[in-house]
Formats: sequence, structure tokens, C-alpha cells
Amino acid sequence: RGRDAPIVASVSFSVPIDLADCVEQLHRRRNAFYLSRFLRRFRAKVREKAVLIPEAISAEGVEDIRDLRTFDRRYTVPLHGFTSVEEYWQQNSCLGFLPGITAPSLIVNGRNDPFLGAKCYPVEQVKGLSQVFLEMPAGGGHVGFPAGGGACWSEARALEFITGGEAGGQRR
Repeated sequence: RGRDAPIVASVSFSVPIDLADCVEQLHRRRNAFYLSRFLRRFRAKVREKAVLIPEAISAEGVEDIRDLRTFDRRYTVPLHGFTSVEEYWQQNSCLGFLPGITAPSLIVNGRNDPFLGAKCYPVEQVKGLSQVFLEMPAGGGHVGFPAGGGACWSEARALEFITGGEAGGQRR
């Protein structure tokens, strides 16, 4: 019960399996709108935290940051004890954690997700993993997966996986 309840299954959509790969995708021209939005939110969060904990965070120069590598190098890496951006991205990418998954887990990454690069579709890496199920539908974008008529395909797919026996180890 509560926090001690075991995880019996999981479902995730549009998973940034390799953070470095996702950062590269976000910096492509087609994603300029999204990158700008993310950076605007991150800058606002830095300004907010700089007021709360000025001894740990300075907002000076935050408005000049134009890319995620610079943001992570300036804020994420030192605040969380990493030695480099590469170390942070590698240690926080879920790819290395996939072999340790012990409960049936469905990962659904649409092939047209503009945030995900090739490394976010780990077909070969999951082949020998009995508890990891990777699906790559042609559509879906980034967390879209519409089904028409106001329905959401992702919700139906998650329910199907959890209740339809697949979470019991059966593969489709």
C-alpha cells in the first residue's frame, strides 16, 4: 500500500531514452519554437530559485542562454554534483536502466516524434529484455496519439496493456 506498493506494470509515451540525442533534436530548426519555450520556462525557474536560494543560484546572465547545453553546464551540472554535461545526460538517460526493469513496461515512441532521435528507439537493446515492450507507431508526435472523436489512443493503449494480459508477460 502507498509508497511500499510494488510496481506491477508501467506504461510511458514519448520517452526521451537518450537525453543527448533529444537535445540534438530540440536544437534542429523545426523545433525552434519548442526550444524557445523550454528555455523561457527554465530561465523563469532560475530567476525564481535565485530569489529563494541566492547562495546557490545566480540569475545573472540567464537571459543570454540560448541552448540546453549551456543551461545544463551552468545550472544543472553544478547544482546536482555532475562533472560535465555529458555525464549528466548519460547518467540520467533511461537507456542504461532498461535492463534492470523487473515489471512489465511498455514504451511507446511515435516514429514522428520531433523530440526523439534514432537512439530513442532502442530496438536492439530491448530484444533480450523480457519485461520491456517497445512500440513505435508511425504517428503520435510528441505525446499526441489522437484517436479521433475526442478519444486518446494512448490512454486506450495503456489500459489495454495493463489490463489485457500483456503486462503479465505476453508479447503482441
